[in-house]
Amino acid sequence: MALTDTVVVPLAVVRAALGGGPVGLPEPRVSATELLLEQYMSDRVDPQPLPRGRRKKLWEIWNQCGEAEARAAKALGVDPGALAELMLDEWGHTLSTERDNRAGEGANAQKRGRIARELREELRKAINSGDR
Repeated sequence: MALTDTVVVPLAVVRAALGGGPVGLPEPRVSATELLLEQYMSDRVDPQPLPRGRRKKLWEIWNQCGEAEARAAKALGVDPGALAELMLDEWGHTLSTERDNRAGEGANAQKRGRIARELREELRKAINSGDR
């Protein structure tokens, strides 16, 4: 019998509990995804809880960050968690994804680099506009 999405108890144990017998519940199974999500949330500057959908999307963005995002965070002087929030608010995905979308298929390194610089500038403007 599933008590939560991570705790499953055998029906015999539930019957024993309802009959007044001793019950030993299993430890909840925690996925690697949940552990990484908790790590991301603990790194956030803003301790306010997030709506579940936003929390999941932020983690997806944070998890997909690569070299371009690391460079952007360094150039902007923000931590990866703050960058993930900026990217979610601006585009709904990573800088790399937005860069590739704007550059188009088959874009050369110079074009991707130029677009990445433009995107960093968009993020800088978002930071300076007082939204952050």
